[in-house]
Amino acid sequence: MLRSLTRQIVRQRRDLAGFIYGEYLLKGREASTYTLRELIVTLSTGITDLCIVIDGLNECEDAEMRETLLTLTTLTAKRQSSANSCKFLVFSTNIPTISKSFKKAPVISLNAEKAAVDNAIRIFIHDKFEELKLDREDLQAFGGLFADLEREMIDKAEGKIIIALFSIEELGADPLRYVSVGPPDACIYGRSPHSI
Repeated sequence: MLRSLTRQIVRQRRDLAGFIYGEYLLKGREASTYTLRELIVTLSTGITDLCIVIDGLNECEDAEMRETLLTLTTLTAKRQSSANSCKFLVFSTNIPTISKSFKKAPVISLNAEKAAVDNAIRIFIHDKFEELKLDREDLQAFGGLFADLEREMIDKAEGKIIIALFSIEELGADPLRYVSVGPPDACIYGRSPHSI
């Protein structure tokens, strides 16, 4: 995760790559978590408005999650004393370790917005079914069966956007296959979202 943070910072300021080469690689600095955390804080001081996006922090190993949280805390503390702003957008399941670290930060909880999330999933799935029917004339004859399949997919998503995405991806491969057997099997949900 810390390597990813470093990449995000260097992508925002490519001129920092030379600094990293000269100060860390040529000087033979030890490749450690501490050095990486120090590098992130050092690099960030040269950026006026820093915005870092972290997705799936809860999916990291505990040690990596703690290091990332410590780095974010250190970075925020260092930047508060300067005029430079530092913004983080963290997507994560609500777990105590993460909640505790961000207790003073604004939080948007999708758990508290269940009705809105369910409605967004319903609209997403419905629109994808409409696209499928427009793209393939042979599917229009199965309108009623597709309506049933659409409702089943919405129910099976259980408020999880990623499940809706996987279902739609799988459905697109051969929609007629699922008319008689129901929505795609749960086994497809075990795949990594990066494979979409």
